[in-house]
Amino acid sequence: MTEHSMILAPAKVRAFLAGATQHRVPVKDLPDNADIIVCSSLDLDDNGDLWCFFGSTDLPMDPGGYECVAESKSPFGQPGDTVWFKETWNIVADHNDPYSTARLKYKADGALGRNLEFGEASAYLDDKARYKSPVTMPRRFSRISCTVKRVWVEWVQEISDLDAINEGAFTIPTESVRPGYAERVFDCHTMAIKPPIGPGPVERFLWQWEATHGPGNVLVWCAEFEVAK
Repeated sequence: MTEHSMILAPAKVRAFLAGATQHRVPVKDLPDNADIIVCSSLDLDDNGDLWCFFGSTDLPMDPGGYECVAESKSPFGQPGDTVWFKETWNIVADHNDPYSTARLKYKADGALGRNLEFGEASAYLDDKARYKSPVTMPRRFSRISCTVKRVWVEWVQEISDLDAINEGAFTIPTESVRPGYAERVFDCHTMAIKPPIGPGPVERFLWQWEATHGPGNVLVWCAEFEVAK
């Protein structure tokens, strides 16, 4: 099976660390009239790559199919493949002691990772101790690695409550989704302070999605993972 790398935003890093098992990314390179695109099939090619073929409802074919107008390669690979995630990172060390150990540091939650020998870390150190782009993260510094269990394509706004929960929807703060929303309400019947129902998992997920990708109902590649320990 094959390994793939993928960049995660800080919010999604925190979701995976809290137990998320799904991830979605937009399908790229679709025609401008994407509202008439339907996912007609998922197929493996001779190299073992998974592709989705898209048809147009304006171009039906007999019997019951659609003429292919676009195709997209799965960014997650296929079930059984491994995806390791890149995130914003840094290495912290005592610059005055060349024999000290350095440590990985991750921006998403401020956590410190494993110790590094100074020689291993020296290529990545700088005097300003700035965080580094996730693009530069080496495989050995990644802390999130997953095995792909399932891959599919759907419209992002068709996500179910369960899938939104598996995306980590409840790691998104209520205050972010609904600014000014009370964390507690007074129940005049029982004379008690209770937590409100608050936004549901789909609302939370779509708020985070639109904050990252912009508004609109788009086709997305979806993957379900088994998170490696």
